[in-house]
Amino acid sequence: MFISSNKVPGGICAVSCLEYIHQKFGFHVLDRTLRLCVGTWEGDYNSLSANMLKGIAQLIVAFGNVLKDDIFKEKVGKFSSKEIGRTAKERKAGSLGYAEAMLIAYNKKMKSPLK
Repeated sequence: MFISSNKVPGGICAVSCLEYIHQKFGFHVLDRTLRLCVGTWEGDYNSLSANMLKGIAQLIVAFGNVLKDDIFKEKVGKFSSKEIGRTAKERKAGSLGYAEAMLIAYNKKMKSPLK
């Protein structure tokens, strides 16, 4: 991953978003957010948007260690970042819609879903 001025695979354009997550939630949430994002969609440029990154950070803060990284990558990764974005726009505006869309994907066919 690298900082980029335009959308390219593996490039992050949302620098202010990275600063926001770091200042509001700290380094560990930022680190886990980036690892989940890259591990799930392998650096797809749509996955590195501000709303996607903030949505993942919100899930991490809300659920902490109950949110399992390997399950997140497996279940949410079945959906492309574009599909998550489309679902998010139907749910709510902004990063909260992205968080809800990813939570729906994560909880799909789970015996004990996150609430």
